Amino acid sequence: MKILVLVLLLSLKTYSQQILKPDEIIAHNDTVYRKVDSLIFTGKVQSLKRNGNPRFEAQFLNGILLKTSQYYNTSKSIISEEKFYNHKRFVMKRIKYSENHDILWTTTFNDKGDKILEEDFKDGITIYRCPYENKKKHGNVFSIDKEGKIHECEFFKGKLIK
Repeated sequence: MKILVLVLLLSLKTYSQQILKPDEIIAHNDTVYRKVDSLIFTGKVQSLKRNGNPRFEAQFLNGILLKTSQYYNTSKSIISEEKFYNHKRFVMKRIKYSENHDILWTTTFNDKGDKILEEDFKDGITIYRCPYENKKKHGNVFSIDKEGKIHECEFFKGKLIK
């Protein structure tokens, strides 16, 4: 029985997630460590508002930044924007939310951090979609105007093709 309890406690510690304040971590060579014992950090770093709700949050796994979340300045904990990172610390995707948590827009990036796709949404429907290549519009750009009319045009290396 004691062995089972020990195994359960070890497994809880292994998978538990710490929540620290920004001044309780330190970064060195793109890896984040806990200041108190210099161990590689896995968990969340939160900056809190006066009411105790998060203002900003960063999630780390084995010292590597995975995701950041920015919160609206309201009495509730509502995420306004999220960023997801690759192992090289480049942003892979940005998502902007409305206060009712609908997605307003997304931007997707390649492994080097260059924008490859921009999308805008209204009521869950894509109203704008634009692919990029080498930091320039490249491909079929799609949009829906306020009257509901669909528009499409083609770009090649940043130049509009008629």
